[in-house]
Amino acid sequence: MSKIVKVVGQNWQMIDGALCVVFIGRDSLRRDVMVAVPAAAIFPTIASEARRRIAATQKEGAHVNVPGTWNQVRFLRAETMQVGTTDQNQVGLIFDPGAETEFALSIAPEHARQLGQRLIDEAAKATGLAPTVN
Repeated sequence: MSKIVKVVGQNWQMIDGALCVVFIGRDSLRRDVMVAVPAAAIFPTIASEARRRIAATQKEGAHVNVPGTWNQVRFLRAETMQVGTTDQNQVGLIFDPGAETEFALSIAPEHARQLGQRLIDEAAKATGLAPTVN
């Protein structure tokens, strides 16, 4: 099996009834090598990355960097989530698993505990259930 060392082009083809992007390149012996990747495998990744980059770009320069203000932040909304332990014993979170907006991150257990408490506190404030200060 040859490994592409340098991509020199790409095109779209229907292969076995699936739309694929075909990367054309050369291996270490300068032989032509082609690799076909089904579009369905890359579109969700490209779409979610594009959304994140667009959101980040739109808030650059528009965000007033004042601690405690959230009015200029553009949020990506998650509909579902999964939480678990990663292979590196970190706490893993996957937002919108399986969707084109899927986003995953991992954090150290001690930070997960701090985040958990802060989320509980903020959820209480957001729903009007925060304890009153005497």
